[in-house]
Amino acid sequence: PYISTSAGSCVLSRTVVADGIDSPDAAPGLNGDFSALSVIDFHIFPHYGEASPREVDERIISDCYNGYDLMRINDKQAIVVAGENVATITAKDEDAG
Repeated sequence: PYISTSAGSCVLSRTVVADGIDSPDAAPGLNGDFSALSVIDFHIFPHYGEASPREVDERIISDCYNGYDLMRINDKQAIVVAGENVATITAKDEDAG
């Protein structure tokens, strides 16, 4: 089992670089190798709709994640991977009863 949030979830994909967001110049010690753990075959976009309006997030996704298999999750969601099965679950709102 692996549980993580934010950037910790992003390292599960094949690479940690998204075109136009992350600059290879920011980490010259990696010598251009931005390989991640390759545990999952998709990328995760955490905090979707949380820090900025969804329209802003969608523009970032359109501009920077073009061609990526991407799952969007907000701060109340998690992705569960069990073998070939992938599902998004949402935490129950404590105020909802």
